[in-house]
This record gives sequence, structure tokens and C-alpha cells, in this order.
Amino acid sequence: MTWWPAIQAFSVVKGGNTPDECEDAHRQWRRKGRGQAVRVAVADGATESMLAGLWAETLAEAFCHRSRMDAAAPFAAAREEWAVKRDTYIRHRIARGDPPKWYEEEGLRRGAFSAFLGAAFAPGGLGRGMYAVHAVGDVCAFHLRGARLLSSFPLTRSSEFGNQPALVASVVPTGQGDATAVQTRRGGWRRGDVFIVASDALSRWLLGAHESGAERWSTVLAISAASAFEDLVLAGRRDSGLRNDDVAFVRVSL
Repeated sequence: MTWWPAIQAFSVVKGGNTPDECEDAHRQWRRKGRGQAVRVAVADGATESMLAGLWAETLAEAFCHRSRMDAAAPFAAAREEWAVKRDTYIRHRIARGDPPKWYEEEGLRRGAFSAFLGAAFAPGGLGRGMYAVHAVGDVCAFHLRGARLLSSFPLTRSSEFGNQPALVASVVPTGQGDATAVQTRRGGWRRGDVFIVASDALSRWLLGAHESGAERWSTVLAISAASAFEDLVLAGRRDSGLRNDDVAFVRVSL
């Protein structure tokens, strides 16, 4: 039997910004037939760094094109790709007569930074399967059965979110090893389970509601269109403390 989970992904830019300024990225990948697998990723670029959105996109894309479910997060490959994209950006700036300013040059040398979470799923037969989640920082994955939260990873409480999450750097200084601390969780799923992956502002809002008893799981499970997701985010910002920030959301229904 073909195993084909439903995947929906949405994003909403920070209020006051344009869509091309969004620094959160989401990606997905599926493989049919022998060795069926699904991978999804969300990356949240750090606004303080140059080309943060580009780095977030590159990280998410690199994870979703890995060939093995249990492979470590593909940071080395992503860094090689980002270096090419950064150099292309610089050449385009020069070609249009707007070379990077002196204060931008240091940011380009230092590179970009992003929180990251990649999740991989594979079937195991009899309506069950395995998952692996790799995370750096405060992008979170929520495992739901019905509208009941089974687990939250890597953060489990809204109070754990802060202003200095762990981040993946696009540039590792010469002579230094990659010190990125990747957290990994592996487990099993059953048919009907749902995984939600969300960037930090939305994750904190969802966990805060869970802790207070104002459950929002049923609401996010029911969303089926980008317009409905945008309405939820805008209402949350206006009425219930959802921080004004870029938001990325992926839902995998197994």
C-alpha cells in the first residue's frame, strides 16, 4: 500500500514587512515506492545577521534532500551552497552599481545564523512507523494524537524561550571545528498522528495556550488554507499575545 501523508505548510511575514523580507523558511520532500520517506524542515533566520532569510532557505532545502532518514543535519552541504549564493548576491550588487557598503562587508564575512528543525518520517507497516527530529534552537515539533499533545521538542515549556537560542552558523571560522549542538529525538508514530513544526513565536504561543488550558491544537489541526492560517496569526497578534515576528508552520498528517 502506498503511504502518502498529507503535508500543509504556511508562512506569515512579520507585521510591517513585505513577503520578500520573511526570514523564516519551510521545505518538504517525499519519496514514493521502495524506501518511502517524508522530510520536512523549518528554519528561522536571525534578523541581526546578513542574508538570514537566504540561509534559512538553504538549511531547510539541504535537510530535505538528504538520502537517509537518520542522517545528521546537513550543515556542511548547506554552508557550501550558501557560500555560492552569498557570492552571487555580491556580484549582483556590484553589477547594478550598488556594491555592499563597508558596514555590510563584515556581516557578509561573519555569515548568517538560523535556528533549525528537520523531521523525517518512514513507514514501518501495520499503520505505524518511525520518526527522527534534529533541532538547533527554538523551532519546535509537536506530536499530536487526536487533539492531545504527546510531546514537544526540543522545548517543552513556554518559559524556555529566550532571546539567545542556539543557532546554526553559515560560516565556520578557519581553524575552528563546527561546534553546533544538535539535539535529536527518535520515536514511533501511529496512523492518524499529526506532527506540527513551527518557528519560535508560534511555538511559544501554542505552548503557552496548552499550559493555561486554552487549547489551540484543534484550531491548527483544522486549518486547510493559507488565508485561514494568516487570519489565525493576525488574530493571535492582536488579541492573545502572539509576538509580531515571521512565522513558519508545517503540518504532517500521518
